[in-house]
Amino acid sequence: MSKLFIIVVFFVICKYMEVLYVNTPCVIVQIYESSAVGDKNQIIGVVNELKRDHPHWDVVDRPCDKNTDIVRLTAEVAALPIDKKCLVIGIGETAFSVFKALPKNAQLKTLALGHQWTPAYADLLGKITWIAVPDYAIPNGLTNTSTTKIIQTNGVSHALSAESLRAEYDLYKDKFCLMSESDRVVILGGDALGTDNIQKRFTQNDAVNLAKAVARESLQANFYVVNGPRTGKFDENLIEIPGVHKDECIDAVTTAFIEALKSQGVSSARIKLHDFKFSEKSLYVPLIAAAFVHNAIVWVPGESSSMVCEIISNIKPSNIIVYDNNAMNSTHAKHVESVFKQGRARHYLLSGELKNVLPASTAVSLPDARAQIAKIIIE
Repeated sequence: MSKLFIIVVFFVICKYMEVLYVNTPCVIVQIYESSAVGDKNQIIGVVNELKRDHPHWDVVDRPCDKNTDIVRLTAEVAALPIDKKCLVIGIGETAFSVFKALPKNAQLKTLALGHQWTPAYADLLGKITWIAVPDYAIPNGLTNTSTTKIIQTNGVSHALSAESLRAEYDLYKDKFCLMSESDRVVILGGDALGTDNIQKRFTQNDAVNLAKAVARESLQANFYVVNGPRTGKFDENLIEIPGVHKDECIDAVTTAFIEALKSQGVSSARIKLHDFKFSEKSLYVPLIAAAFVHNAIVWVPGESSSMVCEIISNIKPSNIIVYDNNAMNSTHAKHVESVFKQGRARHYLLSGELKNVLPASTAVSLPDARAQIAKIIIE
């Protein structure tokens, strides 16, 4: 038997196994809290990456809330056809409860996503297949168990891509038709939990200091400003303010930013505020799409890991300024420092110093979280 014949046979077998694997039927179940848009986008990002090479895989969407019947949802997942492999991807209390209640099945794999390590994730060790958490959030000494593999990611997964941004821009370009590369998109930060589970605030003072920095960096630009559901959410006593982003009033933190911007000499005509309301679509993504198309600079708050990851994946580093604020916890700070060390953005420190993008020769290159997770799952 010639060597050539053996090589050809080996090649044919490999191609057959590859086709067999690619065509292996699989169902992906997505479980997330309906109100948690960022969590949903983490899942969508991973699913999109998986379906890039496996477009025939089915996706079952299971949004949930505090009233979801966990027993019934668990039964639905467990009853999926046994002739198909099943991957359950989830974030949040309901998803984790389902993970722990599912019966053991060789055909069924489970993946928990997240942006910070909490006791809820620790409780999943030994009970699910994978836990994907950013490398900077992993506590010292954490290791895999015999049944659970920790996937250490570069940031968090998300659903934004060049294609989705171009589509979003086409839908909303009339709202931002005057934007140019000399303009600025400013995303206001919001209140966030600390690693000790105590609320931290993006304060009015943070907003004033940010306005001064933004104006100092470019006084003559048009400023496209967008806030979010966490902006101005709590008062100084950490009590949630009723009606915030639900009525016509603009929250105090956003107001402080706008007034401070005007005090720096920026005219009202050059301030384009897109105030978040729960009853309306947020213009955050359309604004990022406009910045992407027009090559404009974006200021993004460091306490929003999902926003930081979405923006560094789509906007060029020299056009991104990640700014520190008092709502950031130690995990957020590690993430922002990691982004800077990768040469993915400029960094505006709480002290007022603006650090420029690191040159490619000293920057650390790391893959996207979505690709990291999908690669391990496929393997």
